[in-house]
Amino acid sequence: MERIGRRFKTRDPGPVSAFHAELLERLTGQTKIDDDALVKLAQARAQVMREALVDLGLDAGRIAMAAPAEQSAKDKMVASRMGLEAGARPAAKAGPQPSRPEPAPGG
Repeated sequence: MERIGRRFKTRDPGPVSAFHAELLERLTGQTKIDDDALVKLAQARAQVMREALVDLGLDAGRIAMAAPAEQSAKDKMVASRMGLEAGARPAAKAGPQPSRPEPAPGG
């Protein structure tokens, strides 16, 4: 019901009616989505996120996309997960290194 309300930019602030709950239950029960379609959706989402990160200036060579992980539904809902990891930084180029001030004695 939340999604329908957002779609029409309105929402009844009261509780969900039995009619609407039944309607949603029937719609979700009749709508079947193949696993292949869900995998393609996950891959498309990952690609869009990758492109957005590259557009923001992240080096494309530092972005890796893993295969979508299988998840089980909880209350007929499946969470959408995204993971970020930080690896070792690329080796610095040879050449003069910026000098760092020496720490003060005793501190």
